[in-house]
Amino acid sequence: MNSIHRIWPGFVLLGCLAGWTGNTSCTLQAQGDPGNPDAEAVRITEQVTLFTDRGMYAVSESIRFRSFYRINGSAAEEPLSRVLYVELVTPSGEAVAGAKYPHGSEGSAGFLEVPPGTVTGNYYLRAYTRWMRNFGPLAYCYVPLTIINPYSREVLNGTSGSGNGPGSGNGPGSGNGPGSGNGLGSGNGPGSGEVQTPPAGMTGPQQGARRLIDCSAEKDVYLPGETVTLSLSIPEETYLSAGDYCVTVVPAGLADTLLEGIPQDPMTPGGTRTLPGGAGITGFSLDLLPEIRGISVSGSVVPAGDSSLASQAPRRLHFSMLGENPEYFGVLTDESGRFIVTLPERTGTCELFVAAEPSAAGYSIRIDQDFATDPLPFSPVPFDLSPSRRESATRMVMNMQLAMAFSPDPADPDSVGGTAKAVPFYGAPSETIRTEDYVNLPTMTEVFENLVPDVYVKYSKGEPYLKIESRNNMIDHLPPLILMDGIPVFDQQAVLAVDPAKILKIELINEVYVRGSMFYGGVLAFTSREGDMASVDLPGGSYFFDYQAFHPAVQPDPDP
Repeated sequence: MNSIHRIWPGFVLLGCLAGWTGNTSCTLQAQGDPGNPDAEAVRITEQVTLFTDRGMYAVSESIRFRSFYRINGSAAEEPLSRVLYVELVTPSGEAVAGAKYPHGSEGSAGFLEVPPGTVTGNYYLRAYTRWMRNFGPLAYCYVPLTIINPYSREVLNGTSGSGNGPGSGNGPGSGNGPGSGNGLGSGNGPGSGEVQTPPAGMTGPQQGARRLIDCSAEKDVYLPGETVTLSLSIPEETYLSAGDYCVTVVPAGLADTLLEGIPQDPMTPGGTRTLPGGAGITGFSLDLLPEIRGISVSGSVVPAGDSSLASQAPRRLHFSMLGENPEYFGVLTDESGRFIVTLPERTGTCELFVAAEPSAAGYSIRIDQDFATDPLPFSPVPFDLSPSRRESATRMVMNMQLAMAFSPDPADPDSVGGTAKAVPFYGAPSETIRTEDYVNLPTMTEVFENLVPDVYVKYSKGEPYLKIESRNNMIDHLPPLILMDGIPVFDQQAVLAVDPAKILKIELINEVYVRGSMFYGGVLAFTSREGDMASVDLPGGSYFFDYQAFHPAVQPDPDP
């Protein structure tokens, strides 16, 4: 299998075969326990292999990665999870950076920025899906990395181990514990490579086998701009098969070619995994559903001051996404108050609004943590730089500072992006009324009676309410969706009490509107002049919150 890349003198070429731990990569499998009450769910396990372009980074640099994906140990035609979570975590398990990436049957690819304030030390790049969180932290993928901050003398030291167990040695890649051993070797120089004995913690047919991947080029030295043809081959005596490969070109010393992934202890028959030192954790707990369509928001509606999921009548939960391309989506809670809803595809950080109908007075709407908060299930290694790695780090830091000085400012990664829309999320309105085109009317009742067709103010037991009429008789049996600046409003009397001078325009959909599992008798969308909801109060128990959408896509590097 051949691939063409460019190689510069003094650089090391590294490669990785999907499904095998090598270089800065790892594969961990969540084991299932048929005796578990959730036996059907526990039989579906996901595995992630993560490969990074190097093993050492400076602050403000981007960690580029490629992930590979399997279900129950085999290639997946369709992914169970459409979102991959990647975090840079400290030895204590605290995340210093994290993002979400689109995920498919062939895995994912992207980059994660190292925050400028990150302290020098050893870290781990952690990858998982929401479904993998049900199996605990041993199901995640961990890649040891070293981060250098030239602007601070502070050093982050993790809890060190002893002897030859997890956490021993003088940094990532040393000892016989996590992040050490004989993974993908670079051979005797550029153009050759070798994958050696798998880690002792790995189980299955590969245990004890010697895996080899031969990588060769036409010559050992190339000038800048020359094209290099690489040949990757698998010897016949191995059981490896052809697959996808990652190839990266990095300065010598910035990637440990003998680095293996984090070994995994298999789950015991009782449904637990044994951690180093003999500790055990529960193997499976069905707390989160897989994200089969995209980034989702899940949570529960619980009695205020009580975290239990008591039986309750289903509630309508309304979500609004604010910003340049506003969206609305709703969901019904189940009998225990749980819910999950898929977000429209966006990038960056989104501002969301949530409200319950009927009002959640006496109840609390709780949103699940989107990122994992688990501690590392192994002992980290202390930070130490050998003289050769220190020299490599010095060159890396100089390159980082030069790049920052001469590179244009990147786009704001937190800005929300999406496909530009010519029409609102609810489609082209059947009627649009701009109040400035008409004479001022004293009340909203008169506005509806004189300006807005198909919308009528009716009365029930002396109380006014709004009614949208249509040729579709089904609309008579459904409540309308009323939005004020994109925020759902349930108090129709409050809408009728608004001063018409505060309203810029009114848009009407006079057909049955379906959004997920929610059905509405039309849509009535108001836009206020000042963007202040025309002084209408927010529904009780509602609130705003920020939620992270997809990380921006990888931008290809320009040709040298």
